[in-house]
This record gives sequence, structure tokens and C-alpha cells, in this order.
Amino acid sequence: MHIDFDGFAPEVAPGFVDEPVPGGLSFEDAEGIMRAAAERFRIRAATLATYTPELDKEERTLRVGLLIIELLGGLTQQSR
Repeated sequence: MHIDFDGFAPEVAPGFVDEPVPGGLSFEDAEGIMRAAAERFRIRAATLATYTPELDKEERTLRVGLLIIELLGGLTQQSR
């Protein structure tokens, strides 16, 4: 599974390479997508892309990334 941080709304994950654009995903939106994918496919690997720590005000993007890793870990355990 490939997850680009620039797909998130800037207020959710501001620390990514490209210029932030309003209207991106909330964490809840992304969680729903990941859960739906895990119901249909076995997730064997994941990539979190475009993270730029220097632009990550208040480490919001980092926290979202850690939540994603935790969620994916649980989803991959369920699909065994």
C-alpha cells in the first residue's frame, strides 16, 4: 500500500514536499480506505511518502504517520 502525505488535508498533515492544497483527506477518510483495502487484499508492505520533517509544524504529520503504521499493523494481523 502506498500512502502519500500530500493526499491529506494540510491541517491534518502539513509536513510534505508539495504545496499544501485544501480539501485533502481527513485521517478518518484514510482509515476507511485502508480498512476497505485490507478487507479485499492482503497488505504485505506499505510506503509512507513525501514526508518532510522541516515542514512538519507541531509534528502533526509524524503523528499521523505513526497512527497509520499502528493501524496497518493491526490490519495485517487480521488478514493472516
